[in-house]
Amino acid sequence: MAETRDHPQALEDIRVLELADEKGLYCGKLLADMGAQVIKVERPGGDPTRDIGPFYQDRPHRERSLFFWHYNTSKQDVTLSLETPEGRGLFRRLAAKTDIIIETTLPGSLEALGLGYDSLAADNPGLIMTSITSFGPQGPYSQYKAPDIVGVAMGGMMTVCGEPETPPVQPYGGQAYHAVSCQAAIGALIALYARGLTGRGQHVQASMQAAVAFSTEFTNLWWIYQKLNLKRHGSRHGASGPGPVGNICHTKDGYICIMGGNPPLDWMEREGLAGDLKGHPYWSNPALRRDPQVSLHVFGLTDAWTRTHSKMKLFHACQAQQINWAPVYSLEEVHADPHIQARDFFVEIEHPELGARFEYPGAPYKFGETPWSIRRRAPLVGEDNSEVYGALGLSKEELALLAQAGVI
Repeated sequence: MAETRDHPQALEDIRVLELADEKGLYCGKLLADMGAQVIKVERPGGDPTRDIGPFYQDRPHRERSLFFWHYNTSKQDVTLSLETPEGRGLFRRLAAKTDIIIETTLPGSLEALGLGYDSLAADNPGLIMTSITSFGPQGPYSQYKAPDIVGVAMGGMMTVCGEPETPPVQPYGGQAYHAVSCQAAIGALIALYARGLTGRGQHVQASMQAAVAFSTEFTNLWWIYQKLNLKRHGSRHGASGPGPVGNICHTKDGYICIMGGNPPLDWMEREGLAGDLKGHPYWSNPALRRDPQVSLHVFGLTDAWTRTHSKMKLFHACQAQQINWAPVYSLEEVHADPHIQARDFFVEIEHPELGARFEYPGAPYKFGETPWSIRRRAPLVGEDNSEVYGALGLSKEELALLAQAGVI
């Protein structure tokens, strides 16, 4: 079930207009699940992101996209054509009563429609516009469109993903989209705080390429300070070379991640599988730790031993010895994990039109006084047209005429 709400949510009095594609959906979700009234603005008939699979019961339909369901919880939805004068007028009226706009159009597109930040802020000086683009509004790539794979490629993340002998691979899970959405949400909230000090809004710019480059761990530092391009190490951590620290080892029933500390050499020796590891100068000699042949030898012996045990046995035994090893979970194991279950991470959300409840990933953070909560499932196409436009004073007859004209 969704978390109970005994207290107001953190952003309960904040209104957001979301005019976003895949780059900004998660930004809007983060704000919505913290309590903001996020109004998703779609083109009449529905946004293309509703066509992204997989689909509920494998039946492709704009109201059954599981991708869309996940990224649009707690949002309201209106349809609106910004290509019509009437649509632009309605958007301006909505923006005049809005705290934050999230938009992912190409730089200059909204200005060409007369809906740029300066124009809208003239009517609403407290407005915060958060523009999420592939490369930012300045520079030679500013007008380029780019999906997630381009973001991780040109942000520097992909070059260190994959096996040494193969081309780079795209990390799974929309990493560029999530990175820029998180940075955009942070920027919007900081601008909101600044507005509380100055009374004025501002234009926040978030670049997908820059967000990936910003979050690509220590690889940037190696280049900046030592002019070294780190190589791909497959499942091994790039900082440690191919030794056992930062490796994925086989087990009887899967894999275990080895990060930091020596393996349990006494345990390995008792079972006759330590080889020459106990007392090996590898553990104290930094030069040997960077020697590929020596570290591969150490890894080979460690992997041969881990194959004789289950990953959970290794996990619990090593954690008890303060050795930082962890099982590599399947998605089924993530759901069944007792720690995840104890924290009530997964929540059930009602889909009344389907007469069913569905499980969703829950809170990425928990608040002591202003609870996180998925308040509703993703909206249907234009589900809130009557409520949102009615609040602007439009009658049912006027809305019907606007729909007939293709404005909403």
